[in-house]
Amino acid sequence: MRRRWLGWIAALAALASSVAAIVFAYAPLRDYHESHYSNHSNYQHPTGNGFAALISAIEVHHDLLLVFETFALVAFTGTLWWSTRRLWQETSTHARHMGDTVEISRAQVRAYVSISGCGLNFIEAGAGIASPIVSFTAVNNGQSPARNFIWNVTLEYVYLGMRRRRQLTDRWETNIGSDIPAGSTTSIQSAYIPDMTTRQLENDCSETTLVVIVKIDFFYRDVFNEVWRDNAFFSGLMTKEVDINQWSARISPTPRPSDWPETTSGQQQTT
Repeated sequence: MRRRWLGWIAALAALASSVAAIVFAYAPLRDYHESHYSNHSNYQHPTGNGFAALISAIEVHHDLLLVFETFALVAFTGTLWWSTRRLWQETSTHARHMGDTVEISRAQVRAYVSISGCGLNFIEAGAGIASPIVSFTAVNNGQSPARNFIWNVTLEYVYLGMRRRRQLTDRWETNIGSDIPAGSTTSIQSAYIPDMTTRQLENDCSETTLVVIVKIDFFYRDVFNEVWRDNAFFSGLMTKEVDINQWSARISPTPRPSDWPETTSGQQQTT
């Protein structure tokens, strides 16, 4: 419908332009008309020449024709503006759709890393002292490699309303990580957590059963050089077998405890 109206308006504008061209092209006929007719206020049809009659009629209604031409040009210009605006809107919409398509394509092929398992063991160091070792594996469920996978471990003992929390290092983000191929699982990653020995724990309390929480922070880059951050929590009970003076723990995935601060996860803005 819009194209039909545009065609009609274009035709009208072309007709008005043609009439104007004729008027200007045959302007000398005006002098002829004025020199051969003494009564300039009355219109007389020249005889014997139809084309001259047409020109004479145009001369008489010259101002009215200019009005029609102006309206036609205004209508054509308005329609042209509307079409240009619609084209701009459709182009913008198409650009947004293209951007969404690119984001969806990236999401389909990028790396997705998660912690697939975690355990807590105690390694005897002699004299009844055991040090905690956190071990875990990470898996990349994406369709492209995860680059520079870097991680850190935080361990917490909870007993008698008290907490003892330590992390592996506070400068872990400057380490050099490893790559995880698409669809692959890392080898077992292990970390000795300092200042968390069983001797230190026993000096603080006499409990033989307590809650233990493990947090694993990590980040990596995808093939589009975007940085992704995430973390995983594990918790369970830690018990001491008094007969053999040995600690053990069983932990499983858990949501973030409410008393742990929320940390950034997801895509990180790169600079």
